This record gives sequence, C-alpha cells and structure tokens, in this order.
Amino acid sequence: SDFLFIKKNKNVKALYSGVLIDNGERRYKAPTREVYNGETYEDLVFSGENFAQASTLVVEKEVLKTICFDETIYQHEDMDFYIKIGKSFGGWMYYDKYLTIVHWKKEKKIQDFESMIIFYNRYKFGVVDPNNLARYLTWAWVCAARFNETYKEFYLNELKGIFWKVNI
Repeated sequence: SDFLFIKKNKNVKALYSGVLIDNGERRYKAPTREVYNGETYEDLVFSGENFAQASTLVVEKEVLKTICFDETIYQHEDMDFYIKIGKSFGGWMYYDKYLTIVHWKKEKKIQDFESMIIFYNRYKFGVVDPNNLARYLTWAWVCAARFNETYKEFYLNELKGIFWKVNI
C-alpha cells in the first residue's frame, strides 16, 4: 500500500508521485519520472519529463521550515520548490504511482513570462544537457508567439546562445 511505501522509506525527506490530468474530455498521465544518475534536478525540470505538481509532493515538516514556495513568481513556483528541496536535502524519492488527479478546464492558459524568465535565469546554469534547455526555450518561445510576442525575442536569443551546444 501507499502508506507502507512511505513507512518503509522513513529516511526520505521528500517524495513525489505521478499525476493524472483530467481535461473534461479525457484523463491522461502527465510526464513524470525519477532523476537519473548524473542528471541534475534542473535537467529533469527543463527536459519537460517531470510534472512537478505541488499536490503530489510529500515533504517532511522540518524541510518546510527552511524552504518555502517563492511567492514572487507566478509560474513555475512548483518546479522552483522541487529544485530547491532536491538540492538542499539530498534529493527526492519518486513513487511510481499516479495518486493525484488534476482537473484542468480547456481554457486558454495565461503565461506569466516575467516569472518564467526569472525561473529560467535562476536555474539555467544547473542544466548539464543543453538539449533540455533547448526544449524548454522552444516551448517558451512558442508560448510567447501565441500569447505575448513581447517575449519572443528573449527566448530566441537564448536559443541562439545555446544552439552550438545542442545535439541535432
């Protein structure tokens, strides 16, 4: 059972599990996985293969006394929290179950590009694999092209800066 898993791994300070997305038409698994050996938390988050949804995070009380959500950013605050805990407390344990259901309506999502840039600048230097940065920047550029063209140039310039490092 889920409780036995947590009890068996009592030295773990923080764990997360998978999440199911329900958009009203279908229910599907969000991409989530463990951190691979040699991979940084930044790599996992920027790869797009980890849906760090706050409702799947189980964290010891002592950890929460030292690390809090960054309330100054309005996008990626879950991923920011995930990285800070992973780096500060020896890592996360991934529980390979999908225990949380997130209900998302099919509305146009509002992107907070200022927060996205703060998050990107805060963690880009922790990324080992430039392909992960390229994936994130491409996604962010597409969002900017769709929702707020003011930020397209920022993401394009960042992509140009890492292009020579990316394996195509």
